Amino acid sequence: MPIIGNLIDLGDKPHRSFTKLAQIHGPVMSLKLGSLITVVVSSETMAKEILQKQDIVFSNLTMIDAIRACQHHEVWLTWIPVSPLWRTLRKVCNTRIFASMKVDTTQYLRRNKIQELIANVGESCPKGEAINIGQAAFDTTINLLSNTIF
Repeated sequence: MPIIGNLIDLGDKPHRSFTKLAQIHGPVMSLKLGSLITVVVSSETMAKEILQKQDIVFSNLTMIDAIRACQHHEVWLTWIPVSPLWRTLRKVCNTRIFASMKVDTTQYLRRNKIQELIANVGESCPKGEAINIGQAAFDTTINLLSNTIF
């Protein structure tokens, strides 16, 4: 079963399966999910250790081919490896985008964009028009991000 690995063991309630596995194997375990080796952490103490003290060791993400093909792995904060560029981008995000004061001051922009989405859906429903939820959500997300950043 190398193709599906431990996927078959998880069943329809993976969170419960992880709990049972943790009772047998301990709070940190690796599972082969499909072709990926996945680390599962099921204890608060170990999660804190990994996320706060060993974050560099566990920070590399498995990159899908679509990300590489578009070369997003070279410029997106999500995909670039830990490096001076990554640290600079992270610092910019934390001070300019995700700072609590910035988030608070742009709350009205987010509220307006969500109200626009609801209004658009509300206009289409009585007319019986189909709504492409994926496109509407994408457009709203892009609007929210651009309003937050700029």
